[in-house]
Amino acid sequence: MCQYFDIMAGMGAKESVEQAFRRAVRESGLSMLQLCKRSGVGYQSIHAFVTQGRGLTLESVSKLAAVLGLELTPTKRRAR
Repeated sequence: MCQYFDIMAGMGAKESVEQAFRRAVRESGLSMLQLCKRSGVGYQSIHAFVTQGRGLTLESVSKLAAVLGLELTPTKRRAR
């Protein structure tokens, strides 16, 4: 059920998806309220993700990525 996605928008290869996505949210110049209104993702969800390290659903990530101009690309899980 877990799928991995690469964020393609100049993100560092050593960052986790969550780290890269949080950084993209912070560096977007948009407030959490603006992101909420533009994406349709709840303010509390965005706030908890950015400030408390909580996760987001794939649907929420997809909506936020569209607002942030990011591309989510499905990839196969890498062997550990």
